[in-house]
Amino acid sequence: MDLPVELRIQIYEPIVVVGNIFFRAEYSSSEYKAYHRPSLSILRVSKAVHHEAEETYLTENLFVLPSRFHDRMPYTSEEYFKRGECDLIPSPLFSQRGLQMIKHVYVDTSAEYLPVRPSHWIDDDPEFDRMTQRQRFEEVHASASEQLRVEVYNSVNVLSHNMSALTTIQLGFAQVHCPMGCCRNIDCYDSELVQLLSVMKSVRILGLRNQEEQDKFMKSWSEMSDQWHDPDDDSVPEWPNITPGTV
Repeated sequence: MDLPVELRIQIYEPIVVVGNIFFRAEYSSSEYKAYHRPSLSILRVSKAVHHEAEETYLTENLFVLPSRFHDRMPYTSEEYFKRGECDLIPSPLFSQRGLQMIKHVYVDTSAEYLPVRPSHWIDDDPEFDRMTQRQRFEEVHASASEQLRVEVYNSVNVLSHNMSALTTIQLGFAQVHCPMGCCRNIDCYDSELVQLLSVMKSVRILGLRNQEEQDKFMKSWSEMSDQWHDPDDDSVPEWPNITPGTV
């Protein structure tokens, strides 16, 4: 610790900047509910070294957030778990400093944890009982697709309102199947989501399979942008950085 802080940071950098930070599942736990926090040995040397090296670790790496990340700490409080409102293990994904320092995140778009359940089943609406099989399928499909759209919006909304330093969001569309598994919801977002993403310096859409999906996404994005975008506002990016066929 005798070296100047600037030199110590230069020493830490090649060690703590590892690229993508993955949260691997704990396979001994059912449904992969437990996640180990990624960690580097240097962060455990001492409190002083941890404080200095963590800032570089948080700001320079891309954090690949696990499913249901918004139900985990530090996005939620410990009280949330004590009240029994969540079935996940209360282990933080990263320290509280991460909310103020992390700049780059990846979020997977997936219906894996979404229930396929239309409102009619909850409210016992007799109208659902009178539907044909085809009408029921269409009703359930529309409801399930709407749930996916809401989940995508909520995920980005949590990020934008809790992570003050965030500049880059990568959205993974490789698993963007509808909750019923019959199609791929490339347009699982609305103008409100486009507006949330507009403040980012970089938005990358990964996992589009082919040119047809890319064209569909771009067309939908353009239509959503037109609903609120001021063409005279140069600070708002017109298009995200599209990378089709990449997970």
